[in-house]
Amino acid sequence: MNLERDDNIPFAPTIEELKNRFICHRCVGEKYLSAEIKRDGHRHRCSYCGHRPAAYSVGEMAQRIGAVFDEHYVRTSDQPNDWQRSLQSDDESDYEWERDGEPVIRAIANAAEIPEEAASDIQDVLEYENADFDHDRLGEETEFSSDSRYNQKNVTDDSWRAEWDAFEHSLKTDARFFSRKAQTLLASVFNGMDRMSTAVLW
Repeated sequence: MNLERDDNIPFAPTIEELKNRFICHRCVGEKYLSAEIKRDGHRHRCSYCGHRPAAYSVGEMAQRIGAVFDEHYVRTSDQPNDWQRSLQSDDESDYEWERDGEPVIRAIANAAEIPEEAASDIQDVLEYENADFDHDRLGEETEFSSDSRYNQKNVTDDSWRAEWDAFEHSLKTDARFFSRKAQTLLASVFNGMDRMSTAVLW
């Protein structure tokens, strides 16, 4: 994240410069958000396509994206849980932990359907605004950190299938872990099922 201008890196923008860039409604593929920008935005030269239709500043977009992520997304853990650690430490298991979720820039780009360059600028702004000195000092990840990953809170059919396939595989290959793994996986898959609903992000 570029917090200040670095003389050794030409044209490295400051956070304020990033906030003052603009993205037009034509560069936003998400229909609801694009229509909102077209209705409520003002004409500016888009920093990503060069045209001058209605646009939001990157600062405004960061606020909009931040609000949507607060409500509809969750940052995944950057560490394996106890069950995953137990598999990692078992000499007979070939389990390799991989963090769940989409990389933050891709998650932003996919949520708003915007160019990756714009998503990267928005991520820089959000990372700066969510930075915490104590967390940074301890090397702990904060919201929208460059290495963070996110999942949507609402479970999709694909994620259900992935969870079930992993569970089925575990039954076939790691039977002696059945009780602990069954409890963990089923709790993860079915937790909050009674509260599930289809939601519009924007």
